[in-house]
Amino acid sequence: MAPAQSPPAVIPPARGEPTARPRPADSLEAERSLIEQARVALGRHDAPSALAALAQHQTAWPEGQLAEERLALQVMAMAEGGQLERARELASLFKAQHPVSLLLPAVEAAANPR
Repeated sequence: MAPAQSPPAVIPPARGEPTARPRPADSLEAERSLIEQARVALGRHDAPSALAALAQHQTAWPEGQLAEERLALQVMAMAEGGQLERARELASLFKAQHPVSLLLPAVEAAANPR
């Protein structure tokens, strides 16, 4: 008869070792709220307000669930605000990071107005 196996020991993380932080349940809703603020501002042709909301989003969630949308809106807001060169730089970054994104045509159109 084989000896009984004891359950694996739970070892707490070493002091100073990073632990996973749980995300608040409303984190996505908070992200969405800032993205929506930027969209509304762009709808009013208010690029500075859109960029402010997007900067706030980037600070709070640099790799958030809506980072793709944020980058697309940043391109659009830069173009709307007359910063076409920066819009084109961000559009190139967007295309490299999200080559099959559904947002890509809108990003390219904003960065290359006719």
